[in-house]
Amino acid sequence: MVVLFLAVIVSGLFGHIVGLHFSLGPLLFGLVIPSGPPLGSAIIEKLDVITDWVLMPLYFLRFGLTVDIFAIGIQTFYRVQFITLIAAVGKFLGAFLCGLFYQMQLIDAICLGFVVNFQGILELGLYKILSDESFSAMCISLLIVTGATTPIVRYFGDSSRRYKFYHGRTVTHSSPNSELRILVCIHDEEHVPSAINLLGALNPSKQSPIGVYMLHQIELTGSNAIPLLIPHKLTKKLSSRDSGHVINAFKNFAKDYEGLVSVFPFIALSPPQTMHNDVCSVALEKGTSLIVIPYYKRYHVNGETQSTRKALRIANQNVLDKAPCSVAILVDRGPFESPRALWTWTSYAVAVIFLGGADDREALAVGVRMAELPYINLTLIRILHDGECPAAHSDGNILDNEVLHDFRANISGNHRAMYKEELVTGGPGTATVLRSLENQYELVVVGRRYDRLSPILSGLAEWNENEELGVIGDVLASSDFLGNTTILVVQQHTDHMLNEIENILS
Repeated sequence: MVVLFLAVIVSGLFGHIVGLHFSLGPLLFGLVIPSGPPLGSAIIEKLDVITDWVLMPLYFLRFGLTVDIFAIGIQTFYRVQFITLIAAVGKFLGAFLCGLFYQMQLIDAICLGFVVNFQGILELGLYKILSDESFSAMCISLLIVTGATTPIVRYFGDSSRRYKFYHGRTVTHSSPNSELRILVCIHDEEHVPSAINLLGALNPSKQSPIGVYMLHQIELTGSNAIPLLIPHKLTKKLSSRDSGHVINAFKNFAKDYEGLVSVFPFIALSPPQTMHNDVCSVALEKGTSLIVIPYYKRYHVNGETQSTRKALRIANQNVLDKAPCSVAILVDRGPFESPRALWTWTSYAVAVIFLGGADDREALAVGVRMAELPYINLTLIRILHDGECPAAHSDGNILDNEVLHDFRANISGNHRAMYKEELVTGGPGTATVLRSLENQYELVVVGRRYDRLSPILSGLAEWNENEELGVIGDVLASSDFLGNTTILVVQQHTDHMLNEIENILS
């Protein structure tokens, strides 16, 4: 680290000697240093706070005290603004036309044109060479241009907008005779066993093999960290030790299934605020039907919270909001945490909680796929409000009844699958049913989103602390629900285009 600081000083001195501005030397030296770990991340971790919260404010304060808007002559002001306008239009058209020439989308080309007009601390230093009057006028133009373009780029440059109107894929609508593509997100090595066991429980077969796109996400620190998404084949020598262990575990898993499972590893380096972009980009490009993400909390064997990761929670919430396909959050605190757990069980109990809705139908589709394995016993538990008519004629209930009718028809004569109904009078009754599942099942699959006004959830929705798990998932994952049951919370992809049209019409 000391060597790097000395190199910065030497580069600045060298730039000054050859007649350049002293800041250009450190700027070029900084471009040579890779932004990711280990070197780039270590520098950011050491200097991020003092740079962003001490040095930068003092730097801008120094220039702000120099600006005197009352000393600007009207002729100088118009001359400077005219030159600034010509330069901004020229840079915009140059970047915009180059973007179109290289077949960029129109919105992306427009954003590129605005981005090249951004100005910052380097320009402030160069402007200081001018007279005080011209410097003040240039600072005003900098504020105008940057202030006008920033909100435009922030709105149109949001990469998640391209997922918004994408007609995504789901497990429910996947063909039973085609490959099921799943994106698995791994943040730590401890997430690997539960993810692999879940993939094994999804029953890869000759009729429906599984394509696994494994994304090892490495957190970058600092506000200026540059995200990187790297296919593993291109970076065998660049993979960190942790990434190597994760990738090898998935490759060994694929070998065990002898062609029924294909693994395609990726490594993503990004800050928590943009981790979801890597996830959504891979899911969209590869056409996955399901994204599996780990829960941000870790549990002791007694059910108490062991540790939390705020960065992972931010990433999970963004994935749930913007994913182009269905999403499942894996809360691993049971047998799924053990390597190759499924190979050691002769009977594995799985429960699907069904209240109704798109997410519950997706959860049932996941459970049905698991039930095809000979050592898995599946129980579908439908919770109904006492006095409710299951055949209510609403679009949601019609779809619910259709999938339930198909399920009951398919399990006829199958002793490993069971359907039962529980009648409750309100939220307390629902909580009682959920508590009765304690230590009876190794895995419980639930939907995430429900109608909060449903009488089944009365009194429970108000206590929902973890929005990403939904009401039922939050109850099951709470410290009060002791036991070693692993929980899979499923959210089905919804058609955002239809939602937008409905909002406009309403």
